[in-house]
Amino acid sequence: MTTRTSSTSAASTSCCPACDFRYMVETCDWGVLSYTFHPQVIGRGHRMLMLERLIESLAERGAAFARMDVAAAEFAERVPLTR
Repeated sequence: MTTRTSSTSAASTSCCPACDFRYMVETCDWGVLSYTFHPQVIGRGHRMLMLERLIESLAERGAAFARMDVAAAEFAERVPLTR
């Protein structure tokens, strides 16, 4: 039996939701990041606090918040459909 060990802990490889935004900023000129939360799940108190911290963290990093139709319209302007 062979057991593999790693010096990297699970905690150091885990990622927070804001890491997706950081990656997008570092690798793309522009993009849309969408989070989806089911109302029966996000409505719990501790999850609402987590969502609040996420929104504050993204705002501090320069995120712009928009409805999806507004983001789709901007995408259509930036990336015209070609046939």
